Amino acid sequence: MAASLSLASCSSAPSAQAQGADTGTAGTPQAQTGSAVRGSSPAGGSATALAGSSSSTLADGSTPSASPSPSPSASVAGGTGLVTYVSDLQQAAGSDPDDGEGVAQVNGTSYEHSRAAQFCFGSNERKWVFVLERKYSSLQGVIGLSDNSIATAKIRFEVLADGQLVYSKDLQVGQSVTLDIPVGNVLQLGLDTLLLTQDGGCGAATGEWADLRVVS
Repeated sequence: MAASLSLASCSSAPSAQAQGADTGTAGTPQAQTGSAVRGSSPAGGSATALAGSSSSTLADGSTPSASPSPSPSASVAGGTGLVTYVSDLQQAAGSDPDDGEGVAQVNGTSYEHSRAAQFCFGSNERKWVFVLERKYSSLQGVIGLSDNSIATAKIRFEVLADGQLVYSKDLQVGQSVTLDIPVGNVLQLGLDTLLLTQDGGCGAATGEWADLRVVS
């Protein structure tokens, strides 16, 4: 992996995590220099696609619609209001740190503003909580594994609104999903990333929340 990452401390034994299918119910970032791209050199082996992986499900049973990425600035004027990257939001107390911020390669596409969750033995979950102050209407972006994650890795991406699960999706390498999730009147936004496999050792899998932003 070309970019420098701030990994969580590894413990001596892996934590078991049950593999799961899609449920259908659905920290302050560090500046990164240079032009290195996470996932630009794929690991050996090809990814195994999951059936029905191109779509995702919200808690109400609807399917999120695709939405374009904003310009590279932190906050820009969008067609419906202000667009703010999640990395620029205040994090709630107790939120886990990220494991890298910057450019990442996901499913063959490069994203300039991606927040990484990378895993090591004994650390198979990242929980980030951001303060929305009830100012925004939707959460938009792309989720997936970095292209250089081990091919057998599977990661679950979850979105919580004030502690309530509103979205969940399991993905493998070579898969990505576009998000457009309603967050109107939400005070705190939770983003959970869970490693469902233990293949490849420390740092073998990275979950990417790419071009993730909230729109007012």
